[in-house]
Amino acid sequence: MEYQDHPVNVRRRVLAAACIMAFISPAMGMMVSLALVSMGNDLNVGAHSMSLIVTTFFVTSVIFLVPAARLSEICGKKRVVYLGLSLILVFSLLASVSWDFLSLLIFRSAMGIGTSFILTASVSLLTDVYPPGNRGTAFGLSTMSVYLGALTGPMLGGVLTDALGWRSTFYIITPLALLAMFMLSDFKEGTPASKGEPFDYKGSVVFGTSIALIMYGVFTLPSLTSAFLIAAGLVLLPVFIHIEKTERHPALRLTMFSNKGYKSASVSLFLNYAAANAVVMMVSLYLQSVGALTASEAGMVMLVQPFFQVLISPFAGKYSDRLDWRILPTAGMLAAFVGLLVLSTLDIGTPLFVVVIALTFMGICHGLFGAPNTNVMMGLCGREESSASASVIAIMRQSGMMVALGIAMFMISVFMGSTDNLLPPNYPNFVSASRSTFLITAALALIGAIITWLYYPRKRKA
Repeated sequence: MEYQDHPVNVRRRVLAAACIMAFISPAMGMMVSLALVSMGNDLNVGAHSMSLIVTTFFVTSVIFLVPAARLSEICGKKRVVYLGLSLILVFSLLASVSWDFLSLLIFRSAMGIGTSFILTASVSLLTDVYPPGNRGTAFGLSTMSVYLGALTGPMLGGVLTDALGWRSTFYIITPLALLAMFMLSDFKEGTPASKGEPFDYKGSVVFGTSIALIMYGVFTLPSLTSAFLIAAGLVLLPVFIHIEKTERHPALRLTMFSNKGYKSASVSLFLNYAAANAVVMMVSLYLQSVGALTASEAGMVMLVQPFFQVLISPFAGKYSDRLDWRILPTAGMLAAFVGLLVLSTLDIGTPLFVVVIALTFMGICHGLFGAPNTNVMMGLCGREESSASASVIAIMRQSGMMVALGIAMFMISVFMGSTDNLLPPNYPNFVSASRSTFLITAALALIGAIITWLYYPRKRKA
């Protein structure tokens, strides 16, 4: 991949900005999740409606990933990052003064759009300032920042909500966005890879519609309508791919997928998130029902996973530049396989230390997999494809998360109807749903490990 030679201090400032942006998204999500009850009470809105505050942010942040990548290629990554940070800054301030539920929903949706802009451009910026062979540490620190946001977000959200009210959870985003902008101020970007080319509106609209249908279907499982929405969204995906292959200036470049290694890395990333991301939902429900823990106690136990993710990610990124490309991601997938197998043994009366052991393996999984996988995918594409590749990484992650959520919700519907029935008489049924979920996702992790070991490039090209 081509990159621009920049002074060391500029590289470090770009890395600092990328880490801040990586921290913002999960921290925002976790803080708002902790404040939902307070928001609902203040705005006189029920729990079901308040869940839309989370889901709409998630949906818009995914829908705009492809347009954001294309805008980065046409207008430049720095401009798109500044646009994304500006959207987050302005609409977080507006969210803090929301006068009703609808206004808060609109402002959170706009913040999701801004998040999609920084997700795509910030990752590809690192490939512009760090040469091949020296990107692993940068990706490791950036990935660590994501997990640090997930680790500290609940604590920040709880403390701010209790001390200053739910509106204060939006204040903290303002200085972070301004700091990221300042850190990028000295960065001089070269000519955008696709400057002057037209924007592919058709492909962007088809992609957004497809993702919106699939995600809304998953979030409303289980019902016949959900199945119809998911099916309609899936039908549109090959339409989108056909448009992009025939479009002279596509919204999402697909040329990276001609590389077998890139394909396998993408599939492994999808399987990693599909395997590992039902854990948070199912284990937290288990701890607060069968485990008889309070929400705060369950939260403390759940911190085990992001703790190990934060601890391991920088070292995994650093050594991904030195080791066979297959080793760390495969080890991460195998750690997920072991952790999920342990979770599949959960029963009424299972000791808490068993859950802690399983969460430790899941933290090791993400810590070993995330940064090395990003390093591989960004290392296998050209400069003109870097924004598209960053978008693909985000899409694979979110798609995997949707599949994980779909598996968990489907198993719950089969064994007990819904989580509204999570009462002591239904605990055995919930345990059965959990075991089935973890066995299915363990199989996905094992498949991912096999694909990673067999089809990844064995070592970096000279």
